[in-house]
Amino acid sequence: MFLACTHLALACTHLALACTIKLRANTPVAGKLAPFLWGVLGRIREKFENEIRDLEQSEKQTNAKYTETKSKLLESEDTIIALRANVKLLEKQLKENREVLSKMTDERSQLKDIVRKEMKQDLSSLEKEVARLKEEKDKELQQVYSRVKLAVAKKDEVLSELTRDHAALQEKCVYLESMLEQQRKEYLIK
Repeated sequence: MFLACTHLALACTHLALACTIKLRANTPVAGKLAPFLWGVLGRIREKFENEIRDLEQSEKQTNAKYTETKSKLLESEDTIIALRANVKLLEKQLKENREVLSKMTDERSQLKDIVRKEMKQDLSSLEKEVARLKEEKDKELQQVYSRVKLAVAKKDEVLSELTRDHAALQEKCVYLESMLEQQRKEYLIK
């Protein structure tokens, strides 16, 4: 647009110059018309120069806005890239944490099963032992009536000891359950 206005202004100047030369050569009116034409040409030229200045200023402002917008766009794209990388990293960490949690949950379940089996075995063993001792005592009672008082005393003593052992084992079970619960809490905290 700037070049078109410049070419138009030059064309008008050449036209006026050509008209002035012809008019001077041909008629006396040409001497009066020439200053008028030069005045008109000056106003047209001044108008075009003002428009050119305005267009140049507008072009500079537009270029400045374009540059600013482009730099903001690049900054935004860099931020988006950084955020995407951060999201991928967080997703990876979340996946790893879930895997660790799953392993810990499985381990806790396995530990519970192991402790339960041990407790059942201990309890079963104790029950068998009690049953065996009771059978022995019954046989002894049937075989030797004369030693009943001695056998009863011995039986009471054995039962008392077994009760203490049983109580100790129950305390051990309570202790193991509390240790298991504590380990579970520690695993969850880690």
